[in-house]
Formats: sequence, C-alpha cells, structure tokens
Amino acid sequence: MVNKQTKFFDCNYPQGREEVQADYCESLDDFVVKVCEKFGVDSDKFRYGFDIHDDKEKFRESHGMSKEDYKDWMVGLASREDKTIRILTPEVAGRTTESMKAVAKHEVVHALSDCYELGNNKDPFTSEGLALYLSGQYKEETRIQQINETSFPKISELSDNKTFAQSGGYLFAGIYVGYFIETQGGVEAFKNVIACKENFADIINEADAIKWYLNKFKQIPVTQQGSEK
Repeated sequence: MVNKQTKFFDCNYPQGREEVQADYCESLDDFVVKVCEKFGVDSDKFRYGFDIHDDKEKFRESHGMSKEDYKDWMVGLASREDKTIRILTPEVAGRTTESMKAVAKHEVVHALSDCYELGNNKDPFTSEGLALYLSGQYKEETRIQQINETSFPKISELSDNKTFAQSGGYLFAGIYVGYFIETQGGVEAFKNVIACKENFADIINEADAIKWYLNKFKQIPVTQQGSEK
C-alpha cells in the first residue's frame, strides 16, 4: 500500500492506483470543511485514516468483520475504534466512480458524526439518514426511480438496527432527513431535535416527505391532500 497525506486524511491505497486515491481522498477535504461549517464545528480537530482496497477479503478482514456478518453491498465502512474509513475500488465494488465517491462521502459523514456527535449514532434513522442526505446518495437516479407515493416505511420502522436495512432504510431515511432539514428549519432544527431527544417519528409526516421528494426530483405533479399522523 502507498501512503499519502491530505489535510484531513491519512490515505493508503494500492500501488499504481493514484487516480483512485485522487478521486476519493483529495475531493473529500473540501467536503469535510463544508459539513463542519454547516454544523458549526471546528474541522481542524478532524483526522481519519482512509484505506482503499482492491480485494474484498482483505477489506472485510481489515475491518474485523466475520464472513457471516459481511454483505456484498458493504462497499465502504467507517470504524470508530481505529478512526479509519475503508472503501473498495469502484471495479471491485461493481459500481461507478461517481457512485463510490458518494459512498466515500457517506462514510466521512459517519466519521464526522463520531467525532462531533452530529446526529444520534445509536439511532440508524438519524445516523444513516444524515449520511445519505449529505452525501447526495438520497437523490441518485437509481433511487429516485424506486420511489412512489403509495409505498414507503414509517420512521419508527427505521430506528432499529436489526430491521433498518430490510425496511428500506437505505432508500428512505435520507429522504426523510432531507425533507426535515430543507423544509423544517435547516440543520439547526435537526440539531435541536437531537439535543432535546425528541422523536422524528412524531415530527415528520412520511407521506408529505415523499411528495416533497417526488416533486423535487421527479418533476411530476403531486396531490395536494396531506395525510394525518
């Protein structure tokens, strides 16, 4: 592995893969600054490892994950224990470079959350929702095409680590968090809900969030009738 330092990351990458390192690490320094500014925290205190792998087995083993626990969709992981983000190269992950750059941002949000408590890390809805929203993954074209006004989970279904993924958490949590931040008072309102230990399930109307999302990204008319919680 070759080592290269950036402002916020200690990057390790396979020999001869400088372009992957540049795609991932160097573009993330500005992202860290933007997120820290948005949340009003000091970016200078942030420092993380960033390891790029071109072998799935070594990727899994380096994170200390068993074969039973590892899933093929796990292409990027952030570890609080050793303060390191681990990510696969695009070809090994089976994704485009742009998709993997979004994954890198997603993991950086988790790392920043661990350092600055941007969200509730014990609640997958807020931690994953914030990462999906800030990384821009929530508005990827492949996700947009899967959303409709009649089928979506309740936020209460997305707050359990055991059921988050199968309940559609990676598809919907970013939409709900994005809706709240963009329509209900911004990041400060999000931070206040976390600080006051309020329940987003009591605040966000899921149907209204889906209508907002479809209107924003699918450019289709939405019904005017809201739904009651």
